[in-house]
Amino acid sequence: MDRNGAQFAVQPGVQIYRRFTSAVAAHARIDVPLLITRGACQRPAALEVPMGNSQWVGGGIAPNRSVVYPPGWGYCPELSVGFEAAVGGAFYIRSGLAITAEAIFDLYLGNGGSIYPIIGGGLGILVDYEVLP
Repeated sequence: MDRNGAQFAVQPGVQIYRRFTSAVAAHARIDVPLLITRGACQRPAALEVPMGNSQWVGGGIAPNRSVVYPPGWGYCPELSVGFEAAVGGAFYIRSGLAITAEAIFDLYLGNGGSIYPIIGGGLGILVDYEVLP
């Protein structure tokens, strides 16, 4: 969620996990995030009002010199794609309990040809609990 409403994502990918010893494991993954975000709705030419007109209710002129419309003028979904790659490892304290770390690189292709590179990381706890029938 953001101030413009809900955003949805589906992130298909593949992950490789390898446990080298009883105490150390590593993993790598590659994903392709597909994001559905709020895009700019197409407006008919009849709705465009020049900035000098006192009836104008818009928010100004965007950098590409096109009119910026008020936020309440509909929801036009737009698809954005990306690429994500991550590597990480786990240190097992006990057979089913580990401390994990991961380094992540994302590259999103946003609206209007914008590119957003993101570098991140994460720390976590892995709990493996199995119950056999």
